[in-house]
Amino acid sequence: MGVWDLTRRLDQAVLPHLARAITWCTRGAVRRRALVGATVCASAGLLVASVWAAHEPLPRDDPASVVRVGMERGQSPGAYAQAAGQKLEQLGDRAGETYALVSFSAYLASDRLVGAISEMSTYRVHARAWIPHGDTDVVEITVNPRSSNVGAAMRQIADRKDEQARTYR
Repeated sequence: MGVWDLTRRLDQAVLPHLARAITWCTRGAVRRRALVGATVCASAGLLVASVWAAHEPLPRDDPASVVRVGMERGQSPGAYAQAAGQKLEQLGDRAGETYALVSFSAYLASDRLVGAISEMSTYRVHARAWIPHGDTDVVEITVNPRSSNVGAAMRQIADRKDEQARTYR
């Protein structure tokens, strides 16, 4: 059975019932008025709800709960460093954990990476193998924050990639 046959059967089954329902609704003057009244009320309610939702202010994040990172347009590096230092001091006074995005400007081998992030509670690492004149995948490593086992996770991914390479050969 093709698509056209299926739609033809569906039309034959549904349209007669729909036509009877429309005819029943519009047959008497009282029914017609009730149908028009219900349509007008529903349209008016939709219009009022739309206007009310459009004028409702959007919820804003509490500026004290989010720290923006990076220089603003026209800001000098010295002013940025001073402002960033003040923000970091304010963060130290807060209760609870603070999250930060850390990016390195150069490639770090796994042993150097583990040493560089040993003082931090690490949750997720995005890494890419560095190969001269080559393009490699960026992998996401989820780390247990208590143990910071980035080196072990990197070895597991390297083993998995080696296995994939063997499979492809």
